[in-house]
Amino acid sequence: SPPDMLGRVITMQTSLQMVTQGIGFAAGGALADALPAADVVVIGSAAGLLVSAFLVRRPLGSAAHD
Repeated sequence: SPPDMLGRVITMQTSLQMVTQGIGFAAGGALADALPAADVVVIGSAAGLLVSAFLVRRPLGSAAHD
């Protein structure tokens, strides 16, 4: 991003990160109402590993170069 927009970019990234974390916590809490907490931890961990594996396979910046 251009240097004069760097502050806005960092602010937007931080805001988006907080929103997605909040959605994740809400989804985990809702799931924990239906399943044992240990199962929710396993499901969340597996989901995190899958997303990480996807991002390692195709980094976020590579889509613009395809």
